[in-house]
Amino acid sequence: MAQFGIPVAPVVLPERAVFHHSVGSGRTAQEAEPESKAAADIALLWNWVCDQVNMPSHKQDDTKTR
Repeated sequence: MAQFGIPVAPVVLPERAVFHHSVGSGRTAQEAEPESKAAADIALLWNWVCDQVNMPSHKQDDTKTR
């Protein structure tokens, strides 16, 4: 991918039990175990993706605009 000028995420998502367990209950790793390594892995990936598309990675507080 990199040879075609497409950035490759530097974040690796290892197999973690919480990924499997959370899917069974219809939740994400962040919802099931917010302090877990899996949640941190996903946060790193999300931050990288947001950087790539020039988008803030945090939830914006829209109460200030009302």
